[in-house]
Amino acid sequence: MNFNSLLSIILSLSNGNTSKAFSEFLSVLTSGLVAATSELEKYNSALSKVAGTSSFTSKELNEISVASANAAARYGKHASDYVAAAGAIYDSGAANAAQLTDLCAALQNSAGMSSEMSSGYILAANSAYTLHDGVDSLIDILDGQNSIINSTSAGLQDMAEATILAAASAAQCGISADEFSALAATALDGTAMSGKAAGSMLNSIFNTLSNLTDPSIISALNSVGISITEISEGSNALRSPIQLISELADQFNTLDSSSKNSIAGILGTDSASLTAFMSNMKSYSDNLALYRASAVSLIDSSAATSSELNKAVNKFSAAWDATAGNLIDTDDIADAVNALTKLLSVVESVTDVIGGKGAIALSAGAAGLASFIKNFD
Repeated sequence: MNFNSLLSIILSLSNGNTSKAFSEFLSVLTSGLVAATSELEKYNSALSKVAGTSSFTSKELNEISVASANAAARYGKHASDYVAAAGAIYDSGAANAAQLTDLCAALQNSAGMSSEMSSGYILAANSAYTLHDGVDSLIDILDGQNSIINSTSAGLQDMAEATILAAASAAQCGISADEFSALAATALDGTAMSGKAAGSMLNSIFNTLSNLTDPSIISALNSVGISITEISEGSNALRSPIQLISELADQFNTLDSSSKNSIAGILGTDSASLTAFMSNMKSYSDNLALYRASAVSLIDSSAATSSELNKAVNKFSAAWDATAGNLIDTDDIADAVNALTKLLSVVESVTDVIGGKGAIALSAGAAGLASFIKNFD
């Protein structure tokens, strides 16, 4: 049962269609609470699973519960959909875990990502490129990457996989978030590489370029006319990884197969993947510009697509659909459903017994429903 169905019936009551609407209402209410009970069980199972994977305190479980419920209220889905991601975020010890959970929910809602993928993506980007878990800078990364994929054939899930595998090594060798994102898109766009393949290749390249004291690496680059140093302010300085990758791309397609294989081996990847990436480096600058020109918020657009209902109704929908915690303020909707205060008490009794720790007393909800229906015998 969708809450919007219930809402339409409630609104029809106020328009004078009392007899028919009330009969429909009782039917929808009964099926709705049955569905809610099932969702409560699903939510409790998800939260119990999270609790069993780490030594969370009662306070932390309560925070996971509330963060999941708030995400459900914002994006119009069930709290159980977000519990696993919330658990992974809180288990990482990240600051601003509630806000990071909300970002995971946005990704699950807009891109259909799994809990594991969304939390892995958020944590990888957060760890590599944000200081003190700064949510604003993390949102900038997500929006920049989303801007690229909206104009290329790269997909957000592939970008997420590449980020999970290679963002840390990119940051370690001095590649910024926008540069990494542009490189990842370059590896993905039109090359038929998966996110995992692109991420694995880039990770190997970045790890190699962070070790420019290795004679074999220096020799291999020198063999194709690439120097790892340049004159800067009168002295030799190491060239940036982006400079080296760009110059290698310029030289790579002129090499014979043996030299390509040798370079690929030094960089820790296969010749076919490296050739596709090097051939596509011409699009790097365009991808970088797309990232920097990002104007659409992935988070805001995800929330907007979930529902046209106002905040109060969205919160009530979340409570009706069995999210955790008492999220509903009856004052928000009292005027609209004044004749149905008994219904609100039933719904509140269901949400009240959820509790902050996820312990669900389903019998209380069933008893409340029975009591409500008995009033109309």
